[in-house]
Parts: sequence; C-alpha cells; structure tokens
Amino acid sequence: MAVDEWLAWRASLEPERVHLRLYTWRVGAITIGLHQKKELALDFSRLSDTPVIRRVTGGRAVYHDPSELTYAIAVNTRHLRNPQLVGSLSKTLAAIAEALTRFLTRLGIESRCVRRSSATDSRAAFFHTAPCFDSVSRHEIMADSRKIIASAQRRIKATILQHGAVKLGGIASHPALGGLPRRNFCAFDIAPIAENRFDLMASLFAQEMGAFFGLLIEERQLGEADWEKVAYRTAILKKNPLVRRNFF
Repeated sequence: MAVDEWLAWRASLEPERVHLRLYTWRVGAITIGLHQKKELALDFSRLSDTPVIRRVTGGRAVYHDPSELTYAIAVNTRHLRNPQLVGSLSKTLAAIAEALTRFLTRLGIESRCVRRSSATDSRAAFFHTAPCFDSVSRHEIMADSRKIIASAQRRIKATILQHGAVKLGGIASHPALGGLPRRNFCAFDIAPIAENRFDLMASLFAQEMGAFFGLLIEERQLGEADWEKVAYRTAILKKNPLVRRNFF
C-alpha cells in the first residue's frame, strides 16, 4: 500500500505520464475501504496475526492471499490527451475494466464487465459489513458467473489512483470478514504465484495496458531516494494502519 500511495504522489508531479504496477502477496493481508467503518468491516477477535490496513481508495474489505494479483494505476490527467483516461469516474473505470478483460483473455480467461450495480449491494449496512467479493458493482469484472476482479478509484485534484484485486486462484475467505466460506472461482492453482509465472503475467499486463491506452511502456526500477520515501510512508502506515488519509 505504501508503494501504491507513493506511486500516486509521484504521478501528481508528472503530468501526462501513466504509472502501472502489478504485484502479489507473500503473506495474506486484509485491506478495508477508505469509507468503511472498521468496527463493522472486521471482527477483530478473529483477526489473529493477519495484517490489516485501510486503503486510500474506496470499496469494501478484501482478503489478499498469495494467489492474488494486485494492480495499481496512477495518472496525472492534467494536460493528458488520452480520451480514455480523462473524464468522469464512470468513464475511466469502464476504460480500465475493458483493458483488464483483455489482460484476462491473454491468460485464457473469458470475462465481462458488469454494467449495473446491484441495488442490494448499494445499501449502507451491506456496504460496511459485506466483504468486497460478496458483492458486484458497476465496472467490476465477472468470469464464470463470479467476480474475478474488484477495483476502486480515488481522485485528488488531477491525480487518479486506481487499484484492484485480481483473483486468479479463487476467492479465499477469512474468519475476520465472514462472507462466503469458499473459493467461488478457480481459474488456476490456488498456490502462491511462482516468480516465472508472475514475470510472464506482468509482461502481459503491461502489453495489454500499453496497447489499449496507446502507451509506450518503459520498465522502471525505484532508486535509493524513491525507496527512502516509500520507507518513510511505510513507517507512518505501520503506526496508524487504519487511519483515513490522502496519498499526498
């Protein structure tokens, strides 16, 4: 999460540049949405040693297990001439969702983008208590009649941060969240993602995002100064992991 927030901050300084990140998890962790009430989203008595943190984007609670891919897209839209990433929240969510379905197709998974949210899922009580993958919202992605990608977006001034969970190995439950006690979709093995497989998927992710949005993809390694800023933000988040905050 600290790297995603740093990425959004970095994007705020670089108009017209789109930042892409894909990663996975060494150990399982829970994130809750920016606006969720923590006492309703989580049963802290059943959390055990699972790390938990509030995201700077919206949405509902997610348990991220090591079979998941997580993506982040950060862009400063000031002076941006790309029509797919400029405009309303609904427009940019729809465009990114289309790019994500093309990425899934490259992985051999047929999927579709949801066009309308469920009226039941939009109720306030359901929003605060239901895990993310127990609901389906507009512009999220379904495969085999189950949600496979959940995404959330946050905008501060001209900067957009969107990130989401890609459940290639199915949806793992966690006792602190309740919800569905099963993996309700399984495209691949539920084991942690091997490094060579991850490298392949990261390459395909970059290719499809680049092709769809007309981007010239350049791989970038964080420098020492970058990691210092990430470490500083990480220290802050460890002290106050559930605080509501901005990414800059």
